[in-house]
Amino acid sequence: EYRERAFYGDLTWNLDPTWSLTLGARVAKNEQVYTVYVNDVLNSSAPSDDTARTYLATLRYALDKQSNVYFRAASGYRPGGPNSPAIDANGQVIPGTPTTFGHDTLWSYELGYKADLLDKRLNLEAAAYHIDWKDLQQPKAVGASTIVVNAGKARVRGLELAARYQLDAHWQLDASLAWNDPKLTEDAPALGPAGSRLPNTARVATTLGARYAYRIAGHASYAGLNLRHVGQRNAGFDAAGSSVPNFSQPAYTLVDAQWGVAFGPWQLATFVRNLTDKRAILGADTALTAFGLPLNVTTVAPRTVGAHLTYHF
Repeated sequence: EYRERAFYGDLTWNLDPTWSLTLGARVAKNEQVYTVYVNDVLNSSAPSDDTARTYLATLRYALDKQSNVYFRAASGYRPGGPNSPAIDANGQVIPGTPTTFGHDTLWSYELGYKADLLDKRLNLEAAAYHIDWKDLQQPKAVGASTIVVNAGKARVRGLELAARYQLDAHWQLDASLAWNDPKLTEDAPALGPAGSRLPNTARVATTLGARYAYRIAGHASYAGLNLRHVGQRNAGFDAAGSSVPNFSQPAYTLVDAQWGVAFGPWQLATFVRNLTDKRAILGADTALTAFGLPLNVTTVAPRTVGAHLTYHF
């Protein structure tokens, strides 16, 4: 059971027509209870509570009426919580194992640019960011159980680019690129040494899309095609004896298609997701492989065809 109460707010001050400053804060109190029943009999109950404080500051400068640059600093927080009792191979509780784990926190620093150019036919967004993350919550194998512990520090650096271009009255083009470099910055017990790449994050992810607007018998219609590429990811760490052993998740590319038409207040939108019926791994859970149990993976859904019918009133 998890319950949270929070108070938050932000304030924007327009210093002049070009500069603006936004400040924000959030304070939250959470209470948790983790209860274990065995054969409908109460086995154990572990409560925990925590208080979170997070902050935000954004300084924005308007280059002109269509573009601006900004710098943002923000803190993040993920609640801690209780652990279920760790047991050995005989089902006995292992004494001295942590009954709770703490919260992890981060600070994110982002420098960005946003603009509407060429009479608003071209929309651009770009951002570079750096994240400092500490007390990472990670699974750890203890006996025949997996518990959550706080382990080590990490940093994440990345770039994100996105563009949308209205070529003419018919064609609209979209593209995005994300580059990510997440690493441990100190040795993390049962995970890996400093410099190890963090799991489940692709270094490069891209999207490309095209949409064509036209008319059928006087009715507004459109057709579109999108490509999504996600690079190789690690499911865990390469360190020997890691509680999160590595498993390579290969890169994949998916193709989606859309078509739609409007009949007055009615709109029919159809889609085909994963048009080429690609087989790909979206994510992997290695928490139980330390005990010789199977690796759990989430795969992309097979080719899926569907439609939405909407009425505006």
